[in-house]
Amino acid sequence: MKALADRLDWLASSCLLAMQTVGAFEAKTHLSSLLDSVCQGEQIVITRHGCPIARLVPAEGPDQSAVQAAIARQRQLSQGQTLNGITVQELRDTGRRA
Repeated sequence: MKALADRLDWLASSCLLAMQTVGAFEAKTHLSSLLDSVCQGEQIVITRHGCPIARLVPAEGPDQSAVQAAIARQRQLSQGQTLNGITVQELRDTGRRA
């Protein structure tokens, strides 16, 4: 069991070494440049007194398959829809002219 704990400690420290690590004060002072690095795909570990407390990682974008599915549902919904004989497309075109 101790061997497993030692391996996990080694793995955790190896992962931290692969990421940029900064102290909390430095993170506060240089947040803008750290965010620029994160935008480039880097992950940054923030430490307090040498112990990791947070990780800055790039935010995930919207799931493109979900976006495409929503667009398809909206198109299907608008097909053949009328409001007292006026189609959705006619309403849209009227709104653009207004």
